[in-house]
Amino acid sequence: MKKERLCRRICNYILSLKIKSLANLTRDAIADEFDIPPSSLSTMFKQKIGIKIGEYINSTRINKAENLIKNRPDLTIENISKIVGIEKTQVFRNKFKEKFGINPGEYRKLYQK
Repeated sequence: MKKERLCRRICNYILSLKIKSLANLTRDAIADEFDIPPSSLSTMFKQKIGIKIGEYINSTRINKAENLIKNRPDLTIENISKIVGIEKTQVFRNKFKEKFGINPGEYRKLYQK
């Protein structure tokens, strides 16, 4: 139960980060924040949450990017990719499409007025 609570705290910590902090977030930084060895963090997180911590971080980045795509038409997709911490725009596009079923540019068109 203690590990489950810790994993929930880690998830809440990741979700609460501002975009700038999330962009630079790494497994090692989280391990330092919670005073856990990085390898132990990875193992525990995968066991209790069911996905790798890096996947969780990237999923959170994609969710933050979705909000920017909807609400910041002044930002290019390339800029949004970099803002959320995914340096390679094609990687960003692939992850976004994997999650939402359409590419970020098409998604943006759905929300343009």
